[in-house]
Amino acid sequence: MPAILHRNREHLGKIYRLALLPSGTLPGWKLPSDYSGLRPPWLKQLAPTEPIAGYLPQAGLRTFLEGGVPSGDEVVAPHALFALDYRTGISIAPDRLTSEAGRCSGVAFWPSSQA
Repeated sequence: MPAILHRNREHLGKIYRLALLPSGTLPGWKLPSDYSGLRPPWLKQLAPTEPIAGYLPQAGLRTFLEGGVPSGDEVVAPHALFALDYRTGISIAPDRLTSEAGRCSGVAFWPSSQA
């Protein structure tokens, strides 16, 4: 998800695009006249926002690259694309080939892609 896309905290479907402010327009921040570096992105919106977690499909990414704002329906949540592989293990006593008491473990892996 591009970092300049934020969502409304109260209405999760509404997405805003942060824009670069013209030089010298950020309240309380005065740049030197010879400064030609980057400017911060800013949202001129009173609603509280937060960065969006997730992914954009091809259509949403095309909208973003063309300067638009994708709709909230186009955001794909991370859990829709991948999940953890949970495994439980036990420790085996080599002389008896039985499980050892109190020697259980659990772990979660990101499944690898099988091509």
